Amino acid sequence: MATTGEAQSMSQTPRNSWQSDPVDAEVGRRIRMQRQMNRMSQSDLGRQLGVSFQQVQKYENGRNRVSASRLQQLTAIFGVPVAYFFKDAGQAVSLLQGHDAYLGTFVATAQGRELNTAFRKIASLALRKQIASLVEVVAEEGHVEEESTPRD
Repeated sequence: MATTGEAQSMSQTPRNSWQSDPVDAEVGRRIRMQRQMNRMSQSDLGRQLGVSFQQVQKYENGRNRVSASRLQQLTAIFGVPVAYFFKDAGQAVSLLQGHDAYLGTFVATAQGRELNTAFRKIASLALRKQIASLVEVVAEEGHVEEESTPRD
């Protein structure tokens, strides 16, 4: 059993009890994104997982960690690999803490979900790249209005 000093040195970053770990927060954000893209309520997802909607809220905001067995259930529900919840998690966390937080906010809006859902239906990787290039050109040429927050 570790002493108090040993336990403190084992943790990488001291946190208050109300702060979530950045990786747990990123996993939760990805759960929320998948749930919204699949047009599921927290209650619907909770029923499929066998937990309350409050527990789903805690997973989504990173306050409660998601166990390995729960992640396995989520992969079956959403049809994504376990790695989806961790892919580039460190990079995504640092991006979300910077100026690119807008992206995560946009994807959570109705417009963002619709765009993402439609884009995922395009099977051709080459066509996806062309569309992304087109959007970048339009944005660079100033044809896009700046918004301080995404609309829902």
